[in-house]
Amino acid sequence: MAKSINVSGRMSVERFNGEFQKAFGVRCNVKISKWVNADGKATLASIRPKDFKGPSKVDLSIVGNMTVGTLKKRFEENFGVMIELYIGRKIAPDDVTIGAIREGRAKASKGEKPTETAPKTPKPDKPDSAQKPSGSNLTEEQIKEYKERLENAEDGYEYQDIAEDIGYDGDKKWAKEIFKKAEPIFEDSSDFYYMAEKVTDSDYLGDREYALELYKRAEDLATDFDEIRNVAESVAREFGDKDYALELYKKAEDKCSDDVNYFLSLAGSVCEYLEDKDYGREIFKKAENLLSDPTDFVEAAILSAGETYLNDKDHAIKLLNKAESDSSDNPKNLSLIGTTYVYHINDKDKAKEIFEKCEALIDSLDEEDFMIKKYIYLADDVNNENGFNDRDYAKKLYMKAENLIASGGWDASELAGYLEDFDKEWSKNVKKGNYGTQG
Repeated sequence: MAKSINVSGRMSVERFNGEFQKAFGVRCNVKISKWVNADGKATLASIRPKDFKGPSKVDLSIVGNMTVGTLKKRFEENFGVMIELYIGRKIAPDDVTIGAIREGRAKASKGEKPTETAPKTPKPDKPDSAQKPSGSNLTEEQIKEYKERLENAEDGYEYQDIAEDIGYDGDKKWAKEIFKKAEPIFEDSSDFYYMAEKVTDSDYLGDREYALELYKRAEDLATDFDEIRNVAESVAREFGDKDYALELYKKAEDKCSDDVNYFLSLAGSVCEYLEDKDYGREIFKKAENLLSDPTDFVEAAILSAGETYLNDKDHAIKLLNKAESDSSDNPKNLSLIGTTYVYHINDKDKAKEIFEKCEALIDSLDEEDFMIKKYIYLADDVNNENGFNDRDYAKKLYMKAENLIASGGWDASELAGYLEDFDKEWSKNVKKGNYGTQG
């Protein structure tokens, strides 16, 4: 099933990070600068730069076949801030898709690590590496290599990486010692449940008793909805303890308050990782009672339609109909609804109807700069080769944007950027101001 999330400005940074990881299995980080992470409690709208000139209301759709570079571009266009994606603990390159990272088909950029934004925790005492680990089945060369890495380890993450490698090479006893060296450095719930996942895995350690200790540490440090839900998912997915996971999900539900996004997120997580559709449906009904914004109806429809989730496409269509009726003046919402029909309902005819309705709405607007952006974004949506995949229709929309740029003297850089993957020669002409080369 195609993964996707819808992002609005009222979503907190913390919630976005959690939703993104839940949907795609990929860790991300929102940053207000190269060196500073965004405040997790702040909304995405509130962290925009004061001089930001992008759209005042944002509803950004992110799908798994989107490249990292495209996501970064869209994110900056809509929020004016940076986003980084990670493969393990290294920064993902721009040319890979989100789905490729999730599926383990992408490699990280060499030498890049997440940026430190807080004072470094003092290094732990170095493991005693003067002697060969007792009973080790590693070669002398391997032991020498690992001792050198341990001497140069800078933080808990590097210690954990080394422990994983040692365990994978067969010395579980030494690996556990190194895992424990990382513990005093870690402070976040995510650090502990991530390590618990590795400790659970027999390839690295296979110590469930120790893993449970780490999960309990993660639970103790998890204070808000996102953190508790993430621990629950890890326990269900990696540890396989559905009873313990259910306890955590109930604990997360208590943190939902009256937030529709929390309920939807929890319902999806329960269905996917706990594999309990009855409990998921119970939570979903609570979410439905809180639906108001069209984008919320779309998100609920995606949850309802998914085979992994509630697997009820008929109900999903009812929700999309409601979203459509409330979006008659919002081209972004209409484009999102059309895309949802493609990915989640598998109804391209209905999607075409919605896309054409969106196009007609854009045609009727009188703000040329706004119209240009909407034509470009709609063209990008209909051209997606893994989605609607209508190149001719996309060309028509790109030409509408080009005509407005040519007649009004608008900046053509955004159009040229989107055209690079569509038609390089056309993109080059647009950059030079040579309009009308397509016919």
